[in-house]
Amino acid sequence: MIIVISKEQYDPLEPKIWLQLLENGLENLHIRKYDLTDMEVIHLINTIPKGFRNALVLHSHHHLANELGINRLHFNSHLRDNISKSGFKNYQLSCSVHHISEFNSLGSFWDYALISPVFPSLSKPGYGLNKSVVPQLADRKNQQVSLVGLSGVNEDNIDKTLQMGFDSVALMGSIWNSENPLETFKACRRKTLNHV
Repeated sequence: MIIVISKEQYDPLEPKIWLQLLENGLENLHIRKYDLTDMEVIHLINTIPKGFRNALVLHSHHHLANELGINRLHFNSHLRDNISKSGFKNYQLSCSVHHISEFNSLGSFWDYALISPVFPSLSKPGYGLNKSVVPQLADRKNQQVSLVGLSGVNEDNIDKTLQMGFDSVALMGSIWNSENPLETFKACRRKTLNHV
C-alpha cells in the first residue's frame, strides 16, 4: 500500500490531482489541512466523489468525519497518547511516531503508524539530513501495527525502503514536487506491487 499525504497549505489545483490518484489506485489519501475552517474542509472534501471517501484520512477536523462519510482518522504525535479506541469504535485509526520506542508502545487498535525520517525530506528542507529512523528498525517489537516509512521516499528508493522492513510507505514531497504527480505515483505504485 502507498499512502499519499496532501500539501498542508491550501492549493485549489490539488483536489483534481487527488482525484486522478484515487482513480489510478491510490487507496489511502491523508488530508492535512490544519488551517482551514470547517466550511473550507467540507467544501474541499465535497469535491471528491463519495465512492472515494473510504480512501480519505482526516488529520484534523475529526468532528466532521461522520458528516463527510469518512471513517479514517489520523492523530499526530501530540494528540496520539490521549486517544483510546473506545472513543472511535467506528473508525480506522493511524498516528505519527518519531522513534521506534513510541511505535513499540502503540496499542493494537492503531491500524498503522507513520514514522519519519527515513531519508532526507523532499518537502521540508533540512529535515532528516543528520538522522534517520532506519537504524532503529532492528528494535521493532510491535507486529500488530503496520509501520509506514515517511520522508524522502521516492521512485528511486521505494524498493530499498520496503526491503528495510517497512510494511508500506508514505509519499509527500515526491508527489507534490513532481511536474507530473500522477506519473510519479504510478511509477511508485508499480514498484510496490512487486513487494506484495
